[in-house]
Amino acid sequence: MDVPAVPAAEPRLPAIAEAPATDPYHVYLDSLASAESRRTMRGCLDRIARVLTGDEAVTGAGMPWHLLRYEHTVRIRTVLTEQGWSPAYVNKHLVALRRVLKEAWRLGQISAEEYARAADLAPVTHTRLPTGQHVPPEVVGAALSACDDSPRGCATPR
Repeated sequence: MDVPAVPAAEPRLPAIAEAPATDPYHVYLDSLASAESRRTMRGCLDRIARVLTGDEAVTGAGMPWHLLRYEHTVRIRTVLTEQGWSPAYVNKHLVALRRVLKEAWRLGQISAEEYARAADLAPVTHTRLPTGQHVPPEVVGAALSACDDSPRGCATPR
């Protein structure tokens, strides 16, 4: 007598992997190792989304990041620079922008060529004054005293 074979259960993905995120914003933030990094870069992407839309209530979630092209990202860089923020702060935002674009490419939402062009942004450059040396108060006092002792003081020549 033949016993009918019981079909083996089909393997299934865990519930968390059955509906993966397709929003590059969430995929990028999920790729970050620490909660602090996620909070920081979420803030950067949300600020960029507000720059793009002009809406103070919008976040980067659901934004059509895959539609950004080079002309858009250059304009974003310019607008961020015009905010009066430090170059390091602007560059942090540009890193977040490049990374969300990379996730859009990884998700197949943007071609490699479109991604490469849109992400090809030069960082905002800046120069810092060279690091000085600590001048002890007695040296400063001696220099000021020398000015007081001179017949013309420390005034610049006419």
